Formats: sequence, C-alpha cells, structure tokens
Amino acid sequence: MDDTYVARRKALTVAVAALCLEAGYGSATDNALATFTEMIQSYITEIGRLSQAYAEVAFRTQPTLADVHMSLVAIGGPQSAALVEYAKRPNKRHLTRQLRNYPPQSPKGMPVGPKLPRSSNMPDYLPSLPDAHTFISTPTYLKPNMDYKQVREQLAMQKESTRRGLSQFLAKTRPSRVLASGADPTIGSTCLIIPMPPEPGPVYLTAIMPTDEDRLSPPPPPLSSDTVLPDSNEDSIDVMDTTTTTGDDTSSQEEKDEAETSTDNPFLRPPKRMKLRLKL
Repeated sequence: MDDTYVARRKALTVAVAALCLEAGYGSATDNALATFTEMIQSYITEIGRLSQAYAEVAFRTQPTLADVHMSLVAIGGPQSAALVEYAKRPNKRHLTRQLRNYPPQSPKGMPVGPKLPRSSNMPDYLPSLPDAHTFISTPTYLKPNMDYKQVREQLAMQKESTRRGLSQFLAKTRPSRVLASGADPTIGSTCLIIPMPPEPGPVYLTAIMPTDEDRLSPPPPPLSSDTVLPDSNEDSIDVMDTTTTTGDDTSSQEEKDEAETSTDNPFLRPPKRMKLRLKL
C-alpha cells in the first residue's frame, strides 16, 4: 500500500473522530471509526469524480467551483452557502498539524576519484557509474625486466650471494682452513675455504660401524647338515690364523697391546675381533 494513501487515511480518521466529539460522543470503537471513514471517503471520491466529468463535458481539464456546485446538486448534497456557514461554526475542533513522514534515505558513501562519464551506448535511465576503483583493476606487481644486460647482472649477483652464503655457512659449521681473505667488503670476509677432515668420534663407535675389511671379505659359507659345532663345555676356542706374521706385524701388535693396557676404562678400549674356527 502506498505511503501517501496511508497518510491520507489517517488524517481522514482523525477528522471523523473530531466530528464525533462535536456530536457529543465521548468514545468510539475502531470498527465504528473505520465505517464512518469509509463512508466519508466514498462521498468525497464521488464528488471529485462528478466534478471531473462536468469539466470534461465543457472541454476543460481542471474542474472549477461551478463543477463542484453541480456535483453537489447531482448527489443531493448541501448548497454552497450552507457549506460556508458550517465552516464558520463556533464549536468546531481544530486539529493539530501532523508531522510529515519523510522516506528513509540510504547513507551515501564517500566518493573516491572523479566520476567517469557515460558511454554512448548507455541509456539515461540506468544509474550512474560507481567509483572507478570498484570496477577497474589495478596491477599490484611490477613488470618483469626484460633487458639482457640487467638480467645477466642480477643473475651474477644472485650466484655471488649464494656462494658467499655457503662459504660462511661452511666456515661456521665445519672445521675448515681459510686460504685467502677478501679485501673487498662486497665480496665477503672469506673467499677460499678448504674443509678439514672430521675429527674422530668416540672409540666405541668402531665396534658398531663395519670396517672396509668386513665389507671386502667374502661371507662365511652356509652351514651344512654334516657340520659339527664345537662343544659348549670346552673352555678354549681355537683361533684360525689366515696369514703369517712378519716382524713389522709383531711390532704393530705390541704397540696395540700397549695402547690397550694404557686405557683403564674398558669401554674406551678398541674392540677385539676374533674369528672362530669350526670343527668339521
């Protein structure tokens, strides 16, 4: 329903209530006020329709006071003089002025940048274009440099920074020896680094890690059904000698024995590897 119709209906209801008070009524129900309002609205609408009809018969578009007088005569209403006397009655009720209801306005956004004009193919009944930043994409990245000289310079600088970083990392994390130092601060404090061999670990790791001899020696032959294992009650274990010892081997064996006896901690002594000989 239109807001204008609702406002006129409320004003007509207030006028009907004022007429009821002038007639001596103290209160009225909603249904009674609605009925009287509908009757008065129909009466006024009929007067207006007849006035428009008399004006069109006289080839006029706007009705005049004479057209309204003829309409009152046609519906059997009061004369014009009686209406003037009724308007000047002393006990009439004065209605307070009603507040005008304004339609709610949507908040306006802050404009950003100049407004773009309409194109020739856009009709006038369409809304205006929004701000340019809402529909025009702006790239947020730089275009790649395609110059050959600058690309080669950037590639060389990247390789140099990578080499310098690796040199500094190796100098801090591994034992190394510096052969030459760079005088230019842009090159770095370390130019040439030779890594040193790692320090030997604990002695007990040699018993866990396999040696080169173990890797090169052939695996033992699988045991057959005719193989006889040595008795567990025997206290002695025969050791198989595969090579003949020379004078140098004897001296090296003595040095190893001295090194073993010099260490008091048995966990730090080098392990003894013994090869068992099976009795067939």
